[in-house]
Amino acid sequence: MKRKILLGLGVAITLTVVEPVMPVLAQESQEVCIEEQGIMPRYNYIQMASIGIDPSDSGSSYMLIVRGISSVTSISGKVTVYKKNFWGNYKEVDSEDVSEKGSKMEKFGNLSSDGAGDYKIEFVGNVYVSGGSEPITISATKSY
Repeated sequence: MKRKILLGLGVAITLTVVEPVMPVLAQESQEVCIEEQGIMPRYNYIQMASIGIDPSDSGSSYMLIVRGISSVTSISGKVTVYKKNFWGNYKEVDSEDVSEKGSKMEKFGNLSSDGAGDYKIEFVGNVYVSGGSEPITISATKSY
């Protein structure tokens, strides 16, 4: 009797201490590093998109690359820098509109920063082809 109670108690303790295990399928990582992420969703007109930020006291340098298929005529949108506030919400610090004719956009710019903290950069735009367009949103975070 004692043996059954001890065995049951041992199993119960083991189940509460050991975390459940779930099988995970391997997939190549799309994220290059924490401040630069690659394209995650599937797009019809976009082959690759990447954005990165490097905030500092002198401003937030950023890099934005969007490469479309050969039929892309232009790419445009808005790059916005946000800083996380005390409550964990992101507040806009600075932004600028960007556009490029053709199928490739490579922008390297500098926007304002607002002291040390957690920053997020986001590009919200559209990729245009003759007779249509496709929206794109990508973002990345970095702290200093």
